[in-house]
Amino acid sequence: MMPELDLNLGLIDHIAFGSGAIVLPTRKEERKMSKLNFFEVFKVDLPEINEDGFRVSKFDTRDPEWAINNIRYAMDGRGTEPGEYTMLIVDGVLWMSDTNAEAVDHYGFWLWVQRHRAKRILINGLGMGCIVHALLAFDFVQRIDIVEFDQRVINVIGTHYTNDPRVHITHADAYEQTKQWPKGTTWDAAWHDIWPDLCKDNLPEMKRLHQSYDTRVKHQESWGKEYIIRMRQQGGWR
Repeated sequence: MMPELDLNLGLIDHIAFGSGAIVLPTRKEERKMSKLNFFEVFKVDLPEINEDGFRVSKFDTRDPEWAINNIRYAMDGRGTEPGEYTMLIVDGVLWMSDTNAEAVDHYGFWLWVQRHRAKRILINGLGMGCIVHALLAFDFVQRIDIVEFDQRVINVIGTHYTNDPRVHITHADAYEQTKQWPKGTTWDAAWHDIWPDLCKDNLPEMKRLHQSYDTRVKHQESWGKEYIIRMRQQGGWR
């Protein structure tokens, strides 16, 4: 059973909280946030679809096929709790799922947003919108700007989030969009997740995005960056 979020958690050693003062929540906000379970708000409830190379489907890690894979992932520190999850496959490539392993990758960013009560957030890469769903659980979040390259993702998945007036989706290339924002546009936090898998070749692209938003965003993170760096340091990737 996954632990519920505790506002009194110590700093997790692999999470970089960055600089800036932490704004303490009000008692009412604290009571509400203390009831949030990150692994629950990260999971999405999307209808299954399979058309035009775009597939959203459910899977159960208790099924024999997935159970074997889960054992292999667990040996690499990326196992997940038994249960039903959702995955997104685009043109035959698995882009993401809402498993615990993926959730842990996003947890540090979500926790930073909570601790700093970030109001304006930028997301590069919509995917299934798991982190968007988790961030919308915070009343203090006022706006989430999402940049997504694939119109199919916007058409099928984006509509599940744009009914919330805080969500705004831009159809564009993440790198090109860095030059298109109106002058003076800034965010409190940014999450970059435009890669289908964890690979050392992602690091230069992450650096490029971080540098592009250096003066516009207070705090930035990229999916799997710390994991990739750690694997390289341990000799896993060269």
